[in-house]
Amino acid sequence: MYGTRGELRIHLHDRESTLLHSGGVVVLCGPKGERLQVRMTTRGGPGNRILAHVSPGVGAREKALAYKDWEIVASEQILPDLEDGEYYHRDLIGLEVRDSDGNVLGKLAEIHESGPIDIWTVRGGEEEMFVPALADVIVSVDVAAGHVVIRA
Repeated sequence: MYGTRGELRIHLHDRESTLLHSGGVVVLCGPKGERLQVRMTTRGGPGNRILAHVSPGVGAREKALAYKDWEIVASEQILPDLEDGEYYHRDLIGLEVRDSDGNVLGKLAEIHESGPIDIWTVRGGEEEMFVPALADVIVSVDVAAGHVVIRA
């Protein structure tokens, strides 16, 4: 995290995203539940970094460090439409996970981005499971019905 000219260096899950280039109102969520609504615009920076201008600005390094480990939450209205078979993490977290026979294995608790393949953590069954989010493992996703079917 770095404050210069009112900017923060940030990590985006999708470095190619242009979602905030033209600016938008987002909510910054702190690790202790803090929430702060700000206007944010992003631009590319040196070394494949993403820089974000936050209004009100963050001009001093010490002030920027206060935002370490915070997350950016964008309003649903500014999110891009998804293609069939694509989902926002927020829509998947909490879904019931079942095997192909209909047995409940637990709930999708976390999604870990590990390069080209996300790893889902399923909790609530006999033991914690880690499921690769691959087409040959994920049989179906039904957000409206509240469940995912996997080949276990």
